[in-house]
Amino acid sequence: MKKLTLCLIAAAAIGAAAAMAATKVMVFAEPGTRTVDTVDVAKPVFVEVINALPATGTVTVYRVVGTVTNTIITAPCTDGAYAAPIESTNYLLRGDTLLRGGSVTSGVVRVISEAD
Repeated sequence: MKKLTLCLIAAAAIGAAAAMAATKVMVFAEPGTRTVDTVDVAKPVFVEVINALPATGTVTVYRVVGTVTNTIITAPCTDGAYAAPIESTNYLLRGDTLLRGGSVTSGVVRVISEAD
């Protein structure tokens, strides 16, 4: 019984570690670009904006590849914050560029992706 319990605990720990390793976060402290360089393929699944100024502005995150620009999400901030799942069908590939734009000029934006 002890061996079975230890095996189950080990399997749960391995599963949790694999799930954590599959989650990647891109952080933007200000408008600008970030290069995807930590995963080969990832699906953006959630965005969080905190301390946005102006508090009722928008944050838009784009995927830029060469001359092609795709909108990942436009986040309408209320009271300086926004948090929601991303419904985009875009995937991020190693070497892609993420561009943060919009009317919010200050605040932290986190784009959370799941690696494939």
